[in-house]
Amino acid sequence: MSELKWYFEDFEVGRTIEVGTRTVSEEEIVGFAKQFDPQPFHVDHDAASKSIYGGIIASGWHTCGMMMRLMVDGFLNEAASMGSPGVDEIRWIKPVRGGDTLSVTTTALEKRESASKPDRGVVVTMWEARNQHGDVVAFELGPGAAAAAGRRDGGGRCGKCAHACLRRGLTRMYRMSASRFIRMKPTATQSTTPCTTA
Repeated sequence: MSELKWYFEDFEVGRTIEVGTRTVSEEEIVGFAKQFDPQPFHVDHDAASKSIYGGIIASGWHTCGMMMRLMVDGFLNEAASMGSPGVDEIRWIKPVRGGDTLSVTTTALEKRESASKPDRGVVVTMWEARNQHGDVVAFELGPGAAAAAGRRDGGGRCGKCAHACLRRGLTRMYRMSASRFIRMKPTATQSTTPCTTA
C-alpha cells in the first residue's frame, strides 16, 4: 500500500491531473469482448469489417476498465478514497482500436464537506481518456475523488465550484451517485469508522 498523498483539502476545483497511459492490443480487445461483451464488431473480424466501424473496436466497458486501472495505479492507490456509489454519466466518443494508446486525466469539478461525518468530504470529478492523436475517446462524470484523499485540517469550509455558471444546471440535478466519499485525515477527536452514508 502506497503512502497516502491525497486528502480532501488537496483537491483544487478545476485542476486536471494526468494519471497515466496504456496501449491496448487487438488481441486484448477481442479477449475481453469474448468474455464480457461478445458483440460481432468486438470479436469477429469479418463482421466488424462490414460494420459501421470498419474493423474490430474495443467494448466501451473495456475502455472504462482500462481507465479505472490507470486511475488506481496512478492516483487512487495514493488517495484516502472511501469508494464511490456510482457514476452519473459515461460517454464513448470515438472507437478504441488495437494499437491505440490511451492517456487518462481526472479533473475535480466540485467538492463539499459531509453534512454529518466530519472526517470526510465528497468530490465530484470527470475522468477523460484520449488516444495518441489527442482525440477524446471516452469520459466518465461523477466517479469522484479519483485522485484525492481526506482532510488534514479536520474542519473548515470547502471551496465552491469554480465552474458555477457552466455547471449550474448539472449541480441542481446533483445526487450522491455522482460522487465519491473521501475520508478526512484522522485526528484524535474524529471517528474513522467506515460508513455508507454521508
